[in-house]
Amino acid sequence: MREYQLTVLLDPGLEPSLLKQEKETVIGMVKVAASGDPHVEDWGVKRVAYAIEREREAAYLNFRFQADPGKIQEMETSLRLRDRVRRFMVSRLDPAMRIPPPATPGESGKVEEAATDTAGQA
Repeated sequence: MREYQLTVLLDPGLEPSLLKQEKETVIGMVKVAASGDPHVEDWGVKRVAYAIEREREAAYLNFRFQADPGKIQEMETSLRLRDRVRRFMVSRLDPAMRIPPPATPGESGKVEEAATDTAGQA
């Protein structure tokens, strides 16, 4: 079992309902490949560095999950066949350099409050 990060760029020109449906389809593909629940981040529509099929923006999805290498190949094949997926990149994360998933917004506020409390006491 290895840890992976997947970034997917979707066609931003879709109607909101179709874009939501495509995001759910990609999330379902990742859930099938992953062992356990993947960490999903919807980064929204952002400008890309270069035009992809004459589009200057793309809808980004980012995933962190654990999976077997064979499942990754199947998922990549499925993503290549999706017309609305503009680009994707799968990266294997090095176990020695494992970075914990980002904290949820509620958790980060607690960390900041604790840091200010200890700073005031010193």
